[in-house]
Amino acid sequence: MADKKGNKWQLEELFKTGVKEIDAIMKYVKSIKINISYSTTLDFGCGVGRLTQPLADHFNWFYGVDIVPSMIELANKYNPHGERCKYILNETSDFQ
Repeated sequence: MADKKGNKWQLEELFKTGVKEIDAIMKYVKSIKINISYSTTLDFGCGVGRLTQPLADHFNWFYGVDIVPSMIELANKYNPHGERCKYILNETSDFQ
């Protein structure tokens, strides 16, 4: 992915990588039979929502947190899941 540094991603391609990663993680979790709640999940350092968005296929509610206002703005812009997905700007070091 070194060739994608410096904003060289196509948006659709970027989000597809997130789907691939989350699907692989969820497949692994199910294969080892971990009993987890699929109610709510949290993505720290969510950026534009590359990993947060595909969590919609696995969880009822999901939250993305980032420290960069422009990332939260873009994540909200690209959020097709409405109220099921919330993006939060973390402006403090203790996340209260």
